[in-house]
Amino acid sequence: DHAARALCGMLKPAGRLGAAFGGLSASARELPGCYQPQPDEYARVLETAGFAILEIRRAAHHFFVLARRRK
Repeated sequence: DHAARALCGMLKPAGRLGAAFGGLSASARELPGCYQPQPDEYARVLETAGFAILEIRRAAHHFFVLARRRK
């Protein structure tokens, strides 16, 4: 949450964020209890921080997010 708010604070209103999230290594994915948030969980954090989600696109083991700062 803190990191998302900090990113939002660095952008001007209507500024855009393009980022890749969720990239875990193969060995990390094998660890017991390893948790990787789903795209909707990241979207909620970004929206709460002040972003409007424009696009979320899945890739093999991660996903890309395009978002815009609201105000």
